[in-house]
Amino acid sequence: WYTLAEYCCRWQVRFDEVYDLIKNDVNLSEFRHVVFLVYGLTTGGMGEVGVSPHEVDGQTFDLSLAWVAVNDTYASPSSWGTQPFTWTNMDFLLSHELGHNLGVYHANHLECGARRSINHPDCYGLEYGNYFDVMGTSHKSLHFNGFFKRVFGWLTGRPAVLNINRSGTYELRPLEQNQGARVARVRTSTGNHPFYLEYRRAIGFDRKLSNQQFRNNQRGLFVNWIKRDNDLASYLLDLTPTSSNFDDWDNVVLPVSVRNQRRVFRDRRRGITIGPVLEANNQRIRFNVDIVDIPCERHEPTIDEYWSAEAQAGIPFWGSVTTTNNDSLVCSTSIFHIDITPPEGWT
Repeated sequence: WYTLAEYCCRWQVRFDEVYDLIKNDVNLSEFRHVVFLVYGLTTGGMGEVGVSPHEVDGQTFDLSLAWVAVNDTYASPSSWGTQPFTWTNMDFLLSHELGHNLGVYHANHLECGARRSINHPDCYGLEYGNYFDVMGTSHKSLHFNGFFKRVFGWLTGRPAVLNINRSGTYELRPLEQNQGARVARVRTSTGNHPFYLEYRRAIGFDRKLSNQQFRNNQRGLFVNWIKRDNDLASYLLDLTPTSSNFDDWDNVVLPVSVRNQRRVFRDRRRGITIGPVLEANNQRIRFNVDIVDIPCERHEPTIDEYWSAEAQAGIPFWGSVTTTNNDSLVCSTSIFHIDITPPEGWT
């Protein structure tokens, strides 16, 4: 432990002031990730996303930094959800902030009410909303989702990731295992906005899935959507919605289809259908994916305006204009030109 002479009541200490204390004891060039544990008045944390250059004392270190504030509750059961094993506030904060350091943002969820659709205008994202991921709120299980593990480079062996861009029947091993295909990436030939599929069992840090409240999640596919190209955040879909809000997220998977209940998730804009799920057991899950070509359809864009106030003589105001491209997703890029012409005499 080190003591800052002028430290008081803050936990995000500066890198340069800490470096002055540790430079004779620690060779930072040997490390890629540095976590500052700061004793303070609260419990919380923050982590840089990925590695970047940090200049200090005339030197440059390629590092990713994290700050974790600790107090007398650091060893208490996690406030972000207890587990059926020892899991403390410190365990959660270190895991979450190091996840940022390794290169990802938050595990979110996409709330679309009682419908299995991602294209409805009422859908909205909820930050930290994935309750099955330590990069979310992790009330229900803890493993990083398959997309994040792929970013980390943790999915070793061949083929650890199935790249699905054509119709067929596929199978996955449980995400918690270390062999076989554990993650599937589904996308069309255009390659944008993929879906990541995974299968979970009550193994290791996902042991809480054995609770009666959550056990149905062991009988289907978890589906995470990557909303934007090159995004490092994920959005878990609720494929068993029972209400119009996010209070029904105990069971979110696309379940095994039973007689007279052929459940699928269909994204008509991309021509992707996931399901039905044919089988799920301790060793694997088997499911169908159907991908069809969607023609390009051009549509007039939507233009939304926002103005800060009504225009009054002598009083400045500002506004913004947003253009939404409504072409189908397989179309090539469109270029729009917006001209705003004020009334005569305005400046």
